[in-house]
Amino acid sequence: MTVLTKLQCQNCSAQLDRSDAHEKTLKCKYCGSTYQLETPGDADSSEDLTRLVPKTELRAIKPDNLDVDKRPGSLKVTRKWRKRGSFILLAMAIVWLLVIFNQLIETWLEGANASILFLLVFVAVGGLLLYRALSEIFNQSTLSISKQSVQLKTKPFTWKGDFNHPLNKIKYFEILPPPGPSISPSTRVFRICAITSDDMRLTLLHKINNPGHAIYLLREINELTKKQ
Repeated sequence: MTVLTKLQCQNCSAQLDRSDAHEKTLKCKYCGSTYQLETPGDADSSEDLTRLVPKTELRAIKPDNLDVDKRPGSLKVTRKWRKRGSFILLAMAIVWLLVIFNQLIETWLEGANASILFLLVFVAVGGLLLYRALSEIFNQSTLSISKQSVQLKTKPFTWKGDFNHPLNKIKYFEILPPPGPSISPSTRVFRICAITSDDMRLTLLHKINNPGHAIYLLREINELTKKQ
């Protein structure tokens, strides 16, 4: 008879928790997959477990919209932002700045210094809009994971979410919200997060539209880092 000594999620490779020795249905708290523990006959003992049978249809699917570079001891995932709607924002920012600069020049020629300071505030707003539009069009985020650290870097325009965190200070990785039978049908976007030793949540990858893609990425991360 085969005895299961380790209960591991078949989708994301994380350890499955079992609070009760007689519990037959288990749910992965990291990716949301559920499993049925089958025993031979009427046996209830945890020593007689033979199979871990998936109850959900969720399966790991390699994402085709991300560049996943898996090598021994490292994993690199690159996402190009390329937001189509940002071209509208770019056009608005350019028109905004052209109008304000024209008004600024006229005000300067008239010698109205107080009005110049007021217009400079609008220039700053237009600059922020331009920066955001260019970021969303040309930026790409690269998640690099090794045995030593987890790093998120965005270029060519830096962004507030970048970080470099030691791997030994991360407790586990998870998908939010966890995909599974209880997930709302309206939920279409998932993200992968890292929970640090001081309970801070770091977003590694976001705007993942397919739960199978999220499960695939979480599995690859767990297998590399052995956070199970």
